Amino acid sequence: MTKQRTMRFAMPFVLCFVSLFVIAMCHLYFSAVDIHLSFDSISEAFRLGIITGLLIAVVGTLLKHPFWGITAGASICYSLSVGYIVVGRAIPIEWIY
Repeated sequence: MTKQRTMRFAMPFVLCFVSLFVIAMCHLYFSAVDIHLSFDSISEAFRLGIITGLLIAVVGTLLKHPFWGITAGASICYSLSVGYIVVGRAIPIEWIY
């Protein structure tokens, strides 16, 4: 009974967090397009972030912690995407935000 209550309580938070993550990734994409970053650079940043984020989310789910796996995976995905654009392409972070 407790497990079912926890899942019912956690689902709205997971949906809210995933929607915020999608909004953040869209903002990052539109910012990268706005500063005329090449499509190859944008796809490389998202590829690096999404692959790593999915791997972390899968490992979290396999270890029976899906909420923390999704949270950590989404955070790492966004952080690596921003990090690649800022560090890998030497774009000032002020241009993104």
